[in-house]
Amino acid sequence: MLRPWQYMPAACVCVYQSLVFSSTNLRTFSQLNALACMRRIDNLTINAEGNPITKLTTWRPYVVFRLAHFSLKHINGSEVRTSSILVVTG
Repeated sequence: MLRPWQYMPAACVCVYQSLVFSSTNLRTFSQLNALACMRRIDNLTINAEGNPITKLTTWRPYVVFRLAHFSLKHINGSEVRTSSILVVTG
C-alpha cells in the first residue's frame, strides 16, 4: 500500500494556494486523501482528461469533506459555499 507522501513529489511540501492536476491519473479517494497533508489549498482543479476519478459523481463532495479544514474557495472553478461544507460534514 502506498503512503500519502508517495503520491505527492517532495517539491509539494511547500505552501500552495492553487493546485491543478492535469492528466495525473488520479483514480482513488486515497490519492485525494494525500492532499490533506498540504499546508494550504485555496483552489483545486482536477481536469477530467487523464483523471478517472472525475467520472465518479461523489468525488467533489468527498474533496469538500476531506479538505474542509482548508476552507477551499474553488474546486474546478466552482465556488465552494459554506453551506455545502456544512451539508457534507454535518
